[in-house]
Amino acid sequence: MIYTITANPSIDYVLQLKTLTTGEVNRTTSDVKLPGGKGINVSRILKELNIDSTALGFVGGATGEMFKSLLAQHNLKTNFTTVKEDTRINVKVNAVEQDEETEINGMGPAISSDEKMNSSINSNLSVTVMSLLCLVVYQNNYQKHSI
Repeated sequence: MIYTITANPSIDYVLQLKTLTTGEVNRTTSDVKLPGGKGINVSRILKELNIDSTALGFVGGATGEMFKSLLAQHNLKTNFTTVKEDTRINVKVNAVEQDEETEINGMGPAISSDEKMNSSINSNLSVTVMSLLCLVVYQNNYQKHSI
Protein backbone atom coordinates (compact mmCIF):
# COMPACT_ATOMS: atom_id res chain seq x y z
CA MET A 1 0.00 0.00 0.00
CA ILE A 2 1.24 3.47 -0.85
CA TYR A 3 0.37 6.32 1.51
CA THR A 4 0.41 9.91 0.30
CA ILE A 5 0.60 12.79 2.76
CA THR A 6 -1.13 16.11 2.30
CA ALA A 7 -0.32 17.90 5.53
CA ASN A 8 -2.08 21.09 4.42
CA PRO A 9 -4.93 20.16 2.04
CA SER A 10 -7.15 22.82 0.51
CA ILE A 11 -10.28 23.53 -1.37
CA ASP A 12 -9.08 25.11 -4.59
CA TYR A 13 -11.71 27.57 -5.75
CA VAL A 14 -10.90 28.33 -9.39
CA LEU A 15 -12.60 31.37 -10.91
CA GLN A 16 -12.51 32.19 -14.60
CA LEU A 17 -13.28 35.63 -15.96
CA LYS A 18 -12.52 37.58 -19.11
CA THR A 19 -10.36 40.23 -17.45
CA LEU A 20 -9.45 41.12 -13.88
CA THR A 21 -9.66 44.76 -12.86
CA THR A 22 -8.45 45.34 -9.32
CA GLY A 23 -10.51 47.72 -7.21
CA GLU A 24 -13.62 46.99 -9.31
CA VAL A 25 -16.46 44.45 -9.24
CA ASN A 26 -15.52 41.55 -11.53
CA ARG A 27 -17.97 38.90 -12.81
CA THR A 28 -16.92 35.30 -13.37
CA THR A 29 -17.74 33.28 -16.47
CA SER A 30 -17.29 29.97 -14.63
CA ASP A 31 -16.02 28.48 -11.39
CA VAL A 32 -15.09 25.10 -9.97
CA LYS A 33 -14.17 23.79 -6.53
CA LEU A 34 -11.54 21.05 -6.33
CA PRO A 35 -9.82 19.14 -3.53
CA GLY A 36 -6.22 20.33 -3.54
CA GLY A 37 -2.85 19.35 -2.17
CA LYS A 38 0.27 17.69 -3.54
CA GLY A 39 -0.40 14.32 -1.89
CA ILE A 40 -3.96 14.36 -3.23
CA ASN A 41 -2.61 15.00 -6.73
CA VAL A 42 -0.22 12.05 -6.35
CA SER A 43 -3.09 9.79 -5.19
CA ARG A 44 -5.16 10.81 -8.22
CA ILE A 45 -2.29 9.99 -10.60
CA LEU A 46 -1.68 6.65 -8.85
CA LYS A 47 -5.37 5.82 -9.28
CA GLU A 48 -5.10 6.54 -13.01
CA LEU A 49 -2.17 4.08 -13.09
CA ASN A 50 -4.31 1.50 -11.22
CA ILE A 51 -2.04 1.65 -8.17
CA ASP A 52 -3.73 1.55 -4.76
CA SER A 53 -2.97 4.34 -2.33
CA THR A 54 -4.38 5.93 0.80
CA ALA A 55 -4.35 9.70 1.20
CA LEU A 56 -3.45 10.94 4.69
CA GLY A 57 -3.63 14.44 6.12
CA PHE A 58 -5.41 16.88 8.40
CA VAL A 59 -8.88 18.31 7.73
CA GLY A 60 -11.18 20.36 9.91
CA GLY A 61 -14.32 22.43 10.21
CA ALA A 62 -17.00 23.00 7.59
CA THR A 63 -14.37 23.39 4.88
CA GLY A 64 -12.87 20.04 5.91
CA GLU A 65 -16.28 18.40 5.42
CA MET A 66 -16.59 20.06 2.02
CA PHE A 67 -13.05 18.91 1.16
CA LYS A 68 -13.93 15.29 2.02
CA SER A 69 -17.13 15.55 -0.03
CA LEU A 70 -15.26 16.90 -3.06
CA LEU A 71 -12.58 14.24 -2.65
CA ALA A 72 -15.19 11.45 -2.48
CA GLN A 73 -16.12 12.27 -6.08
CA HIS A 74 -12.66 11.01 -7.10
CA ASN A 75 -13.13 7.64 -5.35
CA LEU A 76 -9.83 7.84 -3.50
CA LYS A 77 -9.14 5.87 -0.34
CA THR A 78 -8.46 8.26 2.56
CA ASN A 79 -7.67 8.25 6.25
CA PHE A 80 -7.70 11.89 7.37
CA THR A 81 -7.23 13.14 10.90
CA THR A 82 -9.90 15.62 12.01
CA VAL A 83 -8.58 18.83 13.58
CA LYS A 84 -10.32 21.78 15.25
CA GLU A 85 -9.40 24.51 12.79
CA ASP A 86 -10.77 24.86 9.26
CA THR A 87 -9.15 23.38 6.17
CA ARG A 88 -7.80 26.22 4.06
CA ILE A 89 -9.31 27.65 0.89
CA ASN A 90 -7.14 28.72 -2.04
CA VAL A 91 -8.55 31.04 -4.68
CA LYS A 92 -7.26 30.92 -8.26
CA VAL A 93 -8.38 33.74 -10.55
CA ASN A 94 -7.87 33.02 -14.24
CA ALA A 95 -8.20 36.16 -16.39
CA VAL A 96 -8.51 34.58 -19.84
CA GLU A 97 -8.11 37.61 -22.11
CA GLN A 98 -5.12 38.83 -20.08
CA ASP A 99 -3.60 35.32 -20.08
CA GLU A 100 -2.89 35.66 -16.35
CA GLU A 101 -3.66 33.61 -13.27
CA THR A 102 -3.54 35.05 -9.76
CA GLU A 103 -3.42 32.77 -6.73
CA ILE A 104 -4.42 33.64 -3.20
CA ASN A 105 -3.58 30.78 -0.84
CA GLY A 106 -5.22 30.63 2.58
CA MET A 107 -3.44 29.80 5.81
CA GLY A 108 -3.69 26.23 6.93
CA PRO A 109 -4.95 25.18 10.34
CA ALA A 110 -2.68 25.07 13.35
CA ILE A 111 -2.28 21.42 14.33
CA SER A 112 -2.08 20.81 18.08
CA SER A 113 0.41 18.38 19.63
CA ASP A 114 -2.44 16.01 20.51
CA GLU A 115 -3.78 16.12 16.94
CA LYS A 116 -0.30 15.32 15.60
CA MET A 117 0.20 12.42 18.03
CA ASN A 118 -3.21 10.91 17.22
CA SER A 119 -2.93 11.39 13.48
CA SER A 120 -3.15 8.72 10.82
CA ILE A 121 0.16 10.08 9.51
CA ASN A 122 1.91 9.30 12.79
CA SER A 123 0.47 5.78 12.97
CA ASN A 124 1.40 5.03 9.34
CA LEU A 125 4.73 6.88 9.26
CA SER A 126 7.10 3.92 8.90
CA VAL A 127 4.89 2.38 6.21
CA THR A 128 4.61 5.79 4.53
CA VAL A 129 8.38 6.27 4.35
CA MET A 130 8.84 2.75 2.96
CA SER A 131 6.08 3.35 0.42
CA LEU A 132 7.68 6.61 -0.70
CA LEU A 133 10.96 4.79 -1.26
CA CYS A 134 9.14 2.12 -3.26
CA LEU A 135 7.38 4.79 -5.30
CA VAL A 136 10.69 6.44 -6.15
CA VAL A 137 12.12 3.09 -7.27
CA TYR A 138 8.92 2.36 -9.22
CA GLN A 139 9.01 5.79 -10.85
CA ASN A 140 12.67 5.44 -11.83
CA ASN A 141 12.07 1.98 -13.33
CA TYR A 142 8.89 3.17 -15.03
CA GLN A 143 10.75 6.07 -16.64
CA LYS A 144 13.57 3.81 -17.79
CA HIS A 145 11.17 1.33 -19.37
CA SER A 146 8.90 3.91 -20.96
CA ILE A 147 11.58 5.68 -23.02
